[in-house]
Amino acid sequence: MAKHKYIKTPEELYEMWTDYKTHVKANPRYKYVLSVKTGLMVPEPLECPLTQNGFEAFCYTKYNVSINHYFDNQNGSYDEYCTVCTRIVNERKDDQITGGMVGQYNASITQRLNGLTLRNQKGSSRSPYGKHAMRFRTELTLPSGDHLEIVAKNSHDGTCAFQLTLGIYRLVCSNGLVVGKSLVEIVPIRHIGYTAKKVNDAVEQLLGQKDKVFETIAKLQTTELTAEQETAFLKAALEIRGITNCNGAENSWLVGNRRQEDKGNTAWLVFNRVQEHVTQGFKYVTTDNRLVTARRISAVERDININKQLFDAIVKIAA
Repeated sequence: MAKHKYIKTPEELYEMWTDYKTHVKANPRYKYVLSVKTGLMVPEPLECPLTQNGFEAFCYTKYNVSINHYFDNQNGSYDEYCTVCTRIVNERKDDQITGGMVGQYNASITQRLNGLTLRNQKGSSRSPYGKHAMRFRTELTLPSGDHLEIVAKNSHDGTCAFQLTLGIYRLVCSNGLVVGKSLVEIVPIRHIGYTAKKVNDAVEQLLGQKDKVFETIAKLQTTELTAEQETAFLKAALEIRGITNCNGAENSWLVGNRRQEDKGNTAWLVFNRVQEHVTQGFKYVTTDNRLVTARRISAVERDININKQLFDAIVKIAA
């Protein structure tokens, strides 16, 4: 026997979501701040974010209906609601993430709620106000099967430029690649006077460059590196990492294969193996025959710059 659905159509569920959005934005929370003019505590309105828990509570209070099973869709009982549920989730995430990026909501909480990666630059006297990077994974799938990401670099105190660029999330190793500047132009956003619309416009401008990234990766995937090309890339990687005392590129642990998925000699696979070692740390033999370890890169600025340079290097050699 089919289970009775209290929300008869997907359109009705979306109308409830629209009602919830209107309610949330029309009912801000308040914090009290000291007025310099009057010396009194005055209320300051704070816009509230859209949340799944809030939506569920709103529907139960106003409509006396539970909605969690429409999103869970166990046993495919609510397949016809999947499209509208996805739309609601995307709108909710967009509100939270955009609000976090422009400082409207707490960035750390936004990060945790949406599974984002926040990396503060270590060794900074301004931490936690110093440089940090957040990676926003998109639904766009690359020819490699990996996902395109938007990498946002910023600082809470405004001393670092707010910049957006494209990155790549590798499913097999969770490494954060960054597309080189030879392929993608960085999109800056001014700290003073920026709004959610400006952020959305910047994201749209950035994603407009995705076709070049797709085409380049497709070519790297089908290009087999010669021994000379591989050596040239290893030398470039050592130079990018700032290592000048390696006793030949062949005496570095830069191309060691850590997983079966990376086995092969295409430009894309070699690039990924080298990128992982360069950023996560590797061993090499010095000119005086000592075995030393290059440590993992933790500083945000250096990590992004090295990633870009590595990408540019492999494109120059193989694409």
